[in-house]
Amino acid sequence: MSGVPLILPEVQAAILAGGESRRMGRPKLLLDFRGNSFIAHLLLQLQQQVNSVMIAGAPDPRQLADLGIDVLPDAVADCGPLGGMATALAHARRDWLLVAPCDNPVLPPDYAARLLQAARERQAALAYVRKQGREQPLYAIVRRELLASLQAYLAGGARKVLPWYESVGAVALDWDDAGLAFTNINTPDEYAAFLAAAQAGGSAVL
Repeated sequence: MSGVPLILPEVQAAILAGGESRRMGRPKLLLDFRGNSFIAHLLLQLQQQVNSVMIAGAPDPRQLADLGIDVLPDAVADCGPLGGMATALAHARRDWLLVAPCDNPVLPPDYAARLLQAARERQAALAYVRKQGREQPLYAIVRRELLASLQAYLAGGARKVLPWYESVGAVALDWDDAGLAFTNINTPDEYAAFLAAAQAGGSAVL
């Protein structure tokens, strides 16, 4: 598939901005990368792929007011990333919701297109990224019709991501050629390593 960004009218996107960033010691969504915040980088890249982007689960929406898009607090607290996904699905107005976590500022330019293609080709209502054999489940695309299933899962007290994915027949897309994308940045050491790799030219997608 071409690396040229493709606007997909049937897809809406949400940046999952919940979490307390305890290991990082400061909000990951506001970390600096090349003179801008992680979340601002993500927003720009997603806006090149879909027509509508929102932020779900932000602990303090006032911090993000200058981005000029909808910032949605979790409808139910303490549900983890699936809570943010449920909040976004409840506000989605397209058939598909594309999600990405806020703890890495890099996305491939064909992120939306490749995930949508994988879901459709394999007739799945949810597809997510697997990089170098490791699941990265918060990089995903999900049909809006799965909202009721997710709400029921959370209402039952469950919080783990992959068991719910398995219950709805999710498929994994192996994506090993993504440069620095899909790499977890949770600690100051991981942040420093990421910046060093980007400085050395490891981020071919930006």
